[in-house]
Amino acid sequence: MRRHSFALVLLGWYLLIPNVDSQLKYDTRMSRWRQFWAYDSVAACQEDRSRMVTHAARDWREWEQAIKAGRATKRQMEASEIVQWEAQVSLSACVESNDPRLAR
Repeated sequence: MRRHSFALVLLGWYLLIPNVDSQLKYDTRMSRWRQFWAYDSVAACQEDRSRMVTHAARDWREWEQAIKAGRATKRQMEASEIVQWEAQVSLSACVESNDPRLAR
């Protein structure tokens, strides 16, 4: 009796976000980035990424408006970590789960 074995490979997509420090520096190696979420399709990943970019940009504009109106200071904005979050979101990427850049 012959036995046939096969591997079932399930591919998915990750939304990866780099760790950005207060100087807005980050490690370019995707193997060091954080997995924000996992998806079954690239379309779902890209949709969430697009939504996050839109929200981060809106939050950034709200802070800028508050600073211009005197309701907040640049120091308060930096303390809120919106600067780092906006950088993380804009640098984020949808990556296939078997992407060689994820190898450690």
